[in-house]
Amino acid sequence: MKNKDQIRRIFGLESEIRPQYFYRDEHGVRQFSNIIPYGPAINMPPAEQENSASVFVLFLHKTVPGVDNTSNYRIFLPENECLIYSDMGHVEATTPECLSPKDVVRYSVALRRFLLEYLVKFNAELPSGEVTLVNNTGEFPDEPIDFSKSPLTRGAHENYSVPVETGPGKRYPDILPWFRVFGRGLSSFFVTRQIVCGNGAVYPARNAFLLSQRSPYIVEEQGNTTISARAILNTKSEPLSDDNHLRLHFIVGDANLAEWSIYLKFALTSIVLSMLTDEYLVGDYLDRVNVLGKKV
Repeated sequence: MKNKDQIRRIFGLESEIRPQYFYRDEHGVRQFSNIIPYGPAINMPPAEQENSASVFVLFLHKTVPGVDNTSNYRIFLPENECLIYSDMGHVEATTPECLSPKDVVRYSVALRRFLLEYLVKFNAELPSGEVTLVNNTGEFPDEPIDFSKSPLTRGAHENYSVPVETGPGKRYPDILPWFRVFGRGLSSFFVTRQIVCGNGAVYPARNAFLLSQRSPYIVEEQGNTTISARAILNTKSEPLSDDNHLRLHFIVGDANLAEWSIYLKFALTSIVLSMLTDEYLVGDYLDRVNVLGKKV
């Protein structure tokens, strides 16, 4: 293995969070809605008032001191470089670029506390009812659903930088060649990682308990979309870096609240990435691991 001072990796976590509005109807029955009756109070355009994520993020934009004012629906927190924005009906809360799994945990917890602090302030200004921020990765209704097309899932997207050059004469300038060489071991690893780092879920339609909320929504081994036909290995090519690094963007994991689970998820994945690119895991061993992973 390389000297530990040479193993430098950038980590990041993007959490998709849904604001859910709860209220009581005229009969006193508790109901929920994706529409928060607060848009007019902050002068939102009528067409955007039905987007609960945009309502909450615009509230943050108007109340959080010192934020970047370039966009109503993107909040950059200068004190810790976290980013919060409205994206396709959910709130996207992202850590800054981190240099260790422990830093990912620190910033994840900081983001969570920040959002909860302002959620209390937001609810205090509502005319009635309250908003809850839902940070789970999947929902499982009483009726069976088609997981490959269902929108009832939100991601906890992980990002890892890897070097383009892994050895003399071994250079992979794009994500697809990289996955052709190193992807065999990763698929099996992610399948079994869910056993350790999954949140668990009850699926009434199948009378079953699932080890992972996200896994049923992952229906392909490789693919570049995050909305449908989601894959274990996401081949989206968006480096966001220099020419010497690739950005691996994985959408397979659960949205963990347990800090140990977040740490294990990033630390284990980083170790496996290093073992693959250092050619510690090669040849027949990877083939056997891949067969085992498919059986699981």
